[in-house]
Amino acid sequence: MNITKTAIAVVTSAAAFAGTAWGGAGVATADILSFEFTVKVQNQGNGEFLDHTHSPHVQTAPSNVHQDWTFKEVGETREGVGIYTIRWGDVSCLTDLGSPKGTVLLTHCDRDVSSQRWIVDVSQEYTTIVPQDDESRALQTNDHDAYVTLTPLGSAPTPRQSWTLLQE
Repeated sequence: MNITKTAIAVVTSAAAFAGTAWGGAGVATADILSFEFTVKVQNQGNGEFLDHTHSPHVQTAPSNVHQDWTFKEVGETREGVGIYTIRWGDVSCLTDLGSPKGTVLLTHCDRDVSSQRWIVDVSQEYTTIVPQDDESRALQTNDHDAYVTLTPLGSAPTPRQSWTLLQE
């Protein structure tokens, strides 16, 4: 099942209603912005999944147990598209190292580090994963078991830059 912004809105609205209905204070905006969900991230180009088997490096691979990623909303763009940290496990987050080679690694999560913030339009069937610090590049797969990198984003994303978020 694909995750969508509508699904997120329904869950957060239900939580806000539940808090109000039972005499609670409801859900504050900060609580909604900290909403998180866990998914597998599948690439449109090769059908493989974002994987961290060889941590700290990130690659794509056939479906396996190393592929659950937690997206935590930390903000929105001016256009209303979500900005997320993308975490594996309890402490490792997808991080743009800012190198000319487009290196992406898992590093210790720090919500205040902008290189760990990613723009992801969860309302689309296929979306790009774009670093907040450099919207001219997108996460791209580079063949089976090759590390993913950030590559220039053209006028339209390539299939290797297109991802779908799948809930199990």
